[in-house]
Amino acid sequence: SVRVGVRARARVRAGVGVCGWGAMDVEDQEEWAFAIGEAVDARDSVNRWYESRVLERRSTANGDLEYYVHFRGWQPRFDTWVSGDAIAPLHTVTTNWRPRLRVGDTLEFSERPGRWLHATVTDVSRDAANTETMFVAVRKESSRGSQEPSIWVDVDCEKLCQRHTHLRNGPPPAHPLPQPSPEDLAAALGSHGNTGHLGLNLWQIRKEALLTDLEMEVGGEVFP
Repeated sequence: SVRVGVRARARVRAGVGVCGWGAMDVEDQEEWAFAIGEAVDARDSVNRWYESRVLERRSTANGDLEYYVHFRGWQPRFDTWVSGDAIAPLHTVTTNWRPRLRVGDTLEFSERPGRWLHATVTDVSRDAANTETMFVAVRKESSRGSQEPSIWVDVDCEKLCQRHTHLRNGPPPAHPLPQPSPEDLAAALGSHGNTGHLGLNLWQIRKEALLTDLEMEVGGEVFP
């Protein structure tokens, strides 16, 4: 599980956070250096902050410290070097959301590396021997709105992420959208013209709730 170390808590008490971290001199950076394996907050190349873990660290030619971090919930190919104000003590910038999960909360669940689905918390349990260890039961929801049996996972595992981390759209509707008949599709295409602009026609059909997002992806259309 992710734990905040003694030094990390001391950094927070000392006010060592995002502001001013990169302005420290070399001696101060060494004193407050993050350890390999320590959980931290880190900022990626598009200025989004994630719970992360330090994998390596090194000193640059000018004496600054750089850290090779892994972003929780992301594949190793996104691991990168950060330094200065792009790294901070854990939960200085990010929210400690995992212990706050309750039944009914929605999140993202990874059934395999790189594939994320919407999910809902259906139950919460704590280890009787270690109250800091928390488990949640999550129910995956398919692109058509169908629901699958719940799966128990450790709340600190990398299979869980907050909403909108990987999936831009909200969860699917509770009831599947009506599936179009061949006549419906033909009518929709015919009413908007079929001049080879398949993307435009698919867009209009999707607006009329005749195609699901998954079917739009198969058709080659991308939506925000």
